[in-house]
Amino acid sequence: MGSAEAAEAGPADEGATLLSLSGVEHDWMQEGLCTRRPDIDFFPGKGRRAAAAKVVCQQCSVQLPCLDYAIANEIVDGVWGGLSPQERSTIILRRRRARAAGE
Repeated sequence: MGSAEAAEAGPADEGATLLSLSGVEHDWMQEGLCTRRPDIDFFPGKGRRAAAAKVVCQQCSVQLPCLDYAIANEIVDGVWGGLSPQERSTIILRRRRARAAGE
């Protein structure tokens, strides 16, 4: 979705873009539809829905690298690659368990 700094910063101000292109870590981040959709909340708070952000992600050409990045870096805030923090946490935990089991 955006840079690690955006994830660590927490919820963005309403109407602000989530990704500062000057802080882009990877070229694919510039292509994310999230950078052009400040009206969509990619960091919904507890009890708020992430459905609109997920729809944007499903249409995004960099959905898979975004998801891979978020999982590899264990980013637990925001919608990245079309998955919520809870959905990514499940994948991260499974991978940790697999590594611990020597798989």
